Formats: sequence, C-alpha cells, structure tokens
Amino acid sequence: MNVIFLDFDGVINNNEETVTKEAMITLKEMILKYQALVVITTSWFVFSPNRKEKITAFLNKLGITNIDWLKLGLKGTYQGIPLSYRTLGIIDYLSEHPSINYIVLDDEYDSEYRLLNINHLKTNPNIGLTK
Repeated sequence: MNVIFLDFDGVINNNEETVTKEAMITLKEMILKYQALVVITTSWFVFSPNRKEKITAFLNKLGITNIDWLKLGLKGTYQGIPLSYRTLGIIDYLSEHPSINYIVLDDEYDSEYRLLNINHLKTNPNIGLTK
C-alpha cells in the first residue's frame, strides 16, 4: 500500500491560503500514479469537530476519495525526543501499518522528519506543491 501524508498549509495552498491549481494537479497525479491513500495530517481538523467533514467534502469534490486521518491528541516523545503531534501521529500510523510505502508532504517539521529518517518532501510554503 502507498500512502501520502498530506499537510494543507504550504502544500496544497500557499501562504495566502489559496489552493493552487498546480498543487492539486500534482497531488492528483501522485495519487493516481501510486494508487495512494491520502492520510490527512493538517492541523485544520484538530481545532473544530466539523472541520473533518468539510475537509472530506472538499477533497471528495476534487476527486480525492481514498482518505484516512491521523489520531488526535498524541503527545510526548519518541526515543526520548519531544515531537509535534503530527510527527507522533505519523510514527503511530507507520507502526500500525509497517509494510506501507509512504511520503510526507509538508512545509514544516523537516528537522523532526530528518532526525527520525522519515520520507519527507518539504514544500515551499509560499508556492505549495509543484512538479
């Protein structure tokens, strides 16, 4: 199974919070090429219970229907390293699905991802995901 861990800010949109056409085209091409499941890692769904439904509807409207979510509320450390909830969620997801191929699309947390040798593509937050 192939998985794309997807952040929103700085990946599918730019710093002006505008979803970019190139980012959506590139993301859709990646999903189709690798028949990937998209695991949502954005903090957008953390702060509001109905945000999850809105995000799902938004992605479904774009033709992205194979979606999963990180667990919320994870706090603490991994191997003695204090980490963000997002990185802990990715580690948790990977431990529950040990045989997946994956990439993390994010414009932040690159020091945590590098430290833990997590497959990460850092996007430019001013532009978003590009080919």
